[in-house]
Amino acid sequence: MSCVVLVDLNELPDLFKQSRRYKSGNFKNTVFPLYSNGCHFDLTVNSYKDLCWTMDTLQYWGFEKVPENVYRNVVGREIRIRQIFDDNCRDLFLRYPNFSPILEIGILAFGESLEEKVAMARHHGLTNLLDFLQPDKGEK
Repeated sequence: MSCVVLVDLNELPDLFKQSRRYKSGNFKNTVFPLYSNGCHFDLTVNSYKDLCWTMDTLQYWGFEKVPENVYRNVVGREIRIRQIFDDNCRDLFLRYPNFSPILEIGILAFGESLEEKVAMARHHGLTNLLDFLQPDKGEK
């Protein structure tokens, strides 16, 4: 269950200062109330609750691209994330329909090889994920 917390914009992680909500915000005060599920600033995905709070945070702040921190939090935890998806697949896709971060996490967790992950990211037009998977290809 979410509760209301006070968030000080001056203490916001730099990553969140790149979000659409922060950039377009016309904040009269630097401290404002926010539901706790929109304050999951470390963007971890260790449990179903963490994954949902990360997705809620990404939705609330409105990032143009999925932050690389999310990708880094998935790498090395693929088996755990597969289990979370298997146990909660219906709930996740009903709660976050057509939300690309769920697709991107799924590609990272379920792709069997780097080539398969790259092919899926390319097929879905996920350029930010492609840049993460192929850092050398993005630099010219």
